[in-house]
Amino acid sequence: MTAKKSKPEQKNREANENFRQLFKLGLYKQLYTDGFITEKQYKSILLKYKMS
Repeated sequence: MTAKKSKPEQKNREANENFRQLFKLGLYKQLYTDGFITEKQYKSILLKYKMS
């Protein structure tokens, strides 16, 4: 019974993680657009997320 439950939970966890990552990237993009972070900082953040 628990084996059946773990698969959707795993998918949920992955979906949540993907959403969080996209949300953070959107947040950083907004910071960059508003001028709170430099282009160099923004690009290094993008690279960091693409590596992980």
